[in-house]
Amino acid sequence: MSFLALVIALLLHKVTDADNASLRYNWLASWQRQVMGWELGPVLRLLVFLLPVVVLCNAIFNVLAPLLFGLLWIALAVAILVYALGPGDFQQRMAHYQNHCRSENFESAYLDAVAYSGATRVAGELESPQAMHRHLQQQFYYQAYQGWFAVVFYFMLLGPAGALGYRMLQQYQRVSGDGLALRCLFVLDWVPARLLAATFALVGNFVGSRDTLFSRMGEVSAEPAAILDAVGSAALEVPVAAGVSFGDIAASENEALEKLLSRSAISWLIVISLAVLLD
Repeated sequence: MSFLALVIALLLHKVTDADNASLRYNWLASWQRQVMGWELGPVLRLLVFLLPVVVLCNAIFNVLAPLLFGLLWIALAVAILVYALGPGDFQQRMAHYQNHCRSENFESAYLDAVAYSGATRVAGELESPQAMHRHLQQQFYYQAYQGWFAVVFYFMLLGPAGALGYRMLQQYQRVSGDGLALRCLFVLDWVPARLLAATFALVGNFVGSRDTLFSRMGEVSAEPAAILDAVGSAALEVPVAAGVSFGDIAASENEALEKLLSRSAISWLIVISLAVLLD
């Protein structure tokens, strides 16, 4: 049932308008504001925010599992997974970034990316186009990872409640900047981020990225975004002609990143399919 729900959800996510984050997470933002208004410690506040929703979600799925041959379970799982997946305009955002790079409009590229991610501008990131591009490439790696791979990983591991819980924790940390939530995300990202990094090496330039992969795998405290960026960048194959502007180089690297992510997604769908067939 999980695999069928996953396939349907991924197809729906591609064809439906799931781009308006303010509408997607309206109830979540309202619930978070309510919890943040209570006089609770950081640990208790995070637990109160997450546990009631996740436990209720899991209980509902346990009740629905034996009904109507699991059809109700699948329908609700699809809805939860579509909700938990990241905004559906990620590829469109990358296309906009590539267009900005080709026109050498790096400040607009940066401002668009900051507006999309909700991040705060950091001094020094616009000191040079090269520094800005390096920073944004890392953000694209991590946003893609959080947008689909981590959600699918916890969906297959823990069910719909796991996928929903991961998305809620991500939104909680993004809005509040809570250090405890950030540490929880670091722990939850530790295994799946390294799995995706290994996938980058396997579906990309393995010879050029294997040393980076093996060295990064041994860094226990390394940030997931840094690992994904380091291995992914080493796995990219971007031919550079003489006399090409940096804007064109940056756009080509971003296009190569997009293709690397697509190959990785297809590879994991095949792996999950084979696992289901052999089970």
